[in-house]
Amino acid sequence: MVIITLRGKTDFDSTLLSVLEQNSGELRDHDTKLMLAVISTEAKDMLYDTEHAKIYGREYISMVSKILGESILEACHDAQKWIEENKGSG
Repeated sequence: MVIITLRGKTDFDSTLLSVLEQNSGELRDHDTKLMLAVISTEAKDMLYDTEHAKIYGREYISMVSKILGESILEACHDAQKWIEENKGSG
């Protein structure tokens, strides 16, 4: 599992979307996942509007929290859970 923290990013240009999509595909080819963490509401809406959320999986997009560090801890917890559930499946 690879977690990318995007705190403060309110939109994504086509280059970033392309890189994220490519990395997501490469990780999937190796039986792992890309998780986007600390996503603002604006960035989430953009991902959903462009259907990029489907590429990463909506469950692998962690929203920003008012409490510093809470979102990344949630993402780490979700990643650890995914790892445990997928041990030996590759």
